[in-house]
Amino acid sequence: MSTQKDNFAGKSYPTIIDGTTRFKGDLELGANARIDGRFEGNLLSPGDKTEVTLVIGRDGNIQGDIRCHSIQISGTVQGNVRAKLVELRTGGVIEGDVEYDAIELHQGASITGALICKAEGRKRSVELAADGDLYAAEQQAKARRVLADAEAYATQTIAAAIKDNGIEAAQYQVALKQVEALAAVGQGAGKQTVIVPAQALDAFGDAFKMLMGRRP
Repeated sequence: MSTQKDNFAGKSYPTIIDGTTRFKGDLELGANARIDGRFEGNLLSPGDKTEVTLVIGRDGNIQGDIRCHSIQISGTVQGNVRAKLVELRTGGVIEGDVEYDAIELHQGASITGALICKAEGRKRSVELAADGDLYAAEQQAKARRVLADAEAYATQTIAAAIKDNGIEAAQYQVALKQVEALAAVGQGAGKQTVIVPAQALDAFGDAFKMLMGRRP
């Protein structure tokens, strides 16, 4: 809440609908305007970059949505309001949602609806994007750690095989992994043609024979 003051002073607001006039239909605002009568329809400025200011007087009654740069309301709006600056003065009523960058509510003003701060929404979007990038980086780091652990485990396995059974066991382990990789390729979707060099098959056979020959 705040004390009564006029943040819209120094601007010109031509009255387009006075207290004796009733208008029905949508209206596009191309310049600052004031409404003191009854308006049934939507009041829209051409775009967010158009700095149109709308003033709703004490006797003004709007039944429809409003979109403009700035709005000062002393009367009643039955609809949603979207503006960068919203000032709801004493006695002013909004029956709908209000989307704003900055808002000022005077004592005795009333809003029935949701208050949506666009600036906070943009800030939250940036925070969510940063959180998403951080999560992706963490997952990549985790994947690299898993890969490093797998490589370390493979190295330890080969070292243990060499220690227990000699170099032939290591050759067998490497050849076995190559065959497993080829088998995985052959099990892919569709028909697979795998060309294996004769030297690879001979190496695998020799390693297997050497390993089997070392067993009692």
